[in-house]
Amino acid sequence: MNLLLNDMSLIFYIFEAANKLEINLIIKTVFAINSIIL
Repeated sequence: MNLLLNDMSLIFYIFEAANKLEINLIIKTVFAINSIIL
């Protein structure tokens, strides 16, 4: 049970990190597009 819980939290952590990475990528892309327009 404890091992399963650790696996679940690890998976959740990976998803959380992936989400933050994706958001950072989107923000960088938006800034890049804005700088090209300006």
